[in-house]
Amino acid sequence: AFRGEKAQSIAERTFEKLLAADPKKPQIHYLLGYLRQQQRRYAEALQFYQQASLLDPDYVNAWKKIQEIDRDYHLPRGVRDDAICNLYR
Repeated sequence: AFRGEKAQSIAERTFEKLLAADPKKPQIHYLLGYLRQQQRRYAEALQFYQQASLLDPDYVNAWKKIQEIDRDYHLPRGVRDDAICNLYR
């Protein structure tokens, strides 16, 4: 979805504006996490996904992405376990 530097730059500016306008919207945090994951900036992606899941504990896609990051970036056991438990919930 965010292939190429130009597309990522546009997405980044757009998502940052949306986040500034509505920081409590979990979907914006999720989208920023997705962008960071595509950029292989896993620690930042994790933070955005975690914020999305804090704002909406039932945000299944955010929990899935947290678990998915573990394939490329070592998550602390508690973070990984929390994601798994919330997916089962």
